[in-house]
Amino acid sequence: MTHVSARPRPPLLLAAILVLAALSFAPTRADAQIPKEGQVAIGLGGGVVFPFDSSVSTGWDVGAEFDWYLFSKKAGLRGTMAYTNSGTDLAESPSRSMGYLLASAFYEFSHGTVVPYAIGGFGFYFVDPPYGSTTFRVGAHAGGGVAFYFRRRIALTGEVLVHGLGSVGGLTSSFVTTNAAIRYYF
Repeated sequence: MTHVSARPRPPLLLAAILVLAALSFAPTRADAQIPKEGQVAIGLGGGVVFPFDSSVSTGWDVGAEFDWYLFSKKAGLRGTMAYTNSGTDLAESPSRSMGYLLASAFYEFSHGTVVPYAIGGFGFYFVDPPYGSTTFRVGAHAGGGVAFYFRRRIALTGEVLVHGLGSVGGLTSSFVTTNAAIRYYF
């Protein structure tokens, strides 16, 4: 018989403490930031990458983004620069990496403390496969997320994007990113 501990795991406990701490600083609806037309924001984030190809393992993603509320206080454009790395089960090389630049349009469905949004666009991907040379691909991406404003000019975001860009070096290069970021509004 195996013994299973009833104690929460340290990473789960730390995550729960961070969420509760963030919620304790939550503004009222009247204090929430409402972006205005012409306003800009910058963000930094990272997360987990889930490749479509079974011989490529789950990896990590880091990036920076720039938002411009060009069309209205609910819609705008986003530029993203990011880097991702995943391991492989191929003997020739232990990893696959790629850098990418995204041009996106986004739409926010509401305003207040918690703001869901949809996002989509195209990207330029520089794929470094486990074998062969770096290959350039143009791809598309779509997804959504939620922004949580815990101060008038600062938001935490969670986002899921599906990136479609075909195959490189015999491996499917499409992937899904799940990222968290912090964003500052000017």
